[in-house]
Amino acid sequence: MKLTSIVKEVSNEDHSLFAFRSEIDPDFEVFIIYPENERYREMKIMFEQWGSAFIDLSEKQIFIDGKEVNKKWFTNNHLIFQQAHEIAHSVLKHDSDFDEDQEAEADFVAIQICKARGKYKAATLGNKQFIKRNGIEYKEYKFSKRAGLLLQEYIL
Repeated sequence: MKLTSIVKEVSNEDHSLFAFRSEIDPDFEVFIIYPENERYREMKIMFEQWGSAFIDLSEKQIFIDGKEVNKKWFTNNHLIFQQAHEIAHSVLKHDSDFDEDQEAEADFVAIQICKARGKYKAATLGNKQFIKRNGIEYKEYKFSKRAGLLLQEYIL
């Protein structure tokens, strides 16, 4: 299924789908899809497979589960970090079948991207979640030289 077919047109009157340019990188479009949306059932399968957010790398589109966004604990910093994490997959030139190592690498790079964009609260949130998600402290994570070069190229 082509994801762009799910996001036909986003009207101002449809409150079950929000679209906007990422504040981390405006080259990426973000879609928050709520359970009330007619296409949510199709998207739910992907959220269950990939988590509460995922990226279509070829289209530079980030999809976020509105069900998660509606939870009381979810803040704008969560939204920013999700964007940075998904963009990190693109920066790192990951393919669409992410493994645990690529997820940890994307978390690490997302924290760096947040810091570079002045989103320090989102970076702090990512840092706190790093050990829960990856089983290692952020400061102990060893990322590859390749990842460092790609990050440096992206940030500069």
